[in-house]
Amino acid sequence: MKSFKKILALVLSLMLVLCLCACNPSTEDATGDSTGSTPASSSTPLNPDDGNTEDQLPDGIQYKVKVVDEEGNPIVGVYVQLCTEETCLMPVKTDEAGVAVFTPAEEEAYHAKFTKVPEGYEADAEDFYFAESETELTIVLKAISG
Repeated sequence: MKSFKKILALVLSLMLVLCLCACNPSTEDATGDSTGSTPASSSTPLNPDDGNTEDQLPDGIQYKVKVVDEEGNPIVGVYVQLCTEETCLMPVKTDEAGVAVFTPAEEEAYHAKFTKVPEGYEADAEDFYFAESETELTIVLKAISG
């Protein structure tokens, strides 16, 4: 019975790895050659202090969502999603500046939403829309009194 559990765990682990690989293929340049670089649809938050230059990707446009309180203080650790009318990208956690950065594969009409409004705050909407032709959005959350 122990060996069956070990085999089952191994098979499930391999299936997870295969699913992750299938969901994250390498990008191709205009000639069709695989670059092996991070895909343009990556939704990894960027930290300008860590030397990451992904924020200058030529292949994609960045969308930035900043989450602040009523006094303009950043709210750290909030999970934000970038969505179209049909689908949402993986949630990204706001950094120490209260910013979540997305580099989707396509330029579309996106809106932002929270996976969960942070405890102690309330949002005045469920979906937050970017102004036309804008790629940066600031969301102000109100502290709950009491």
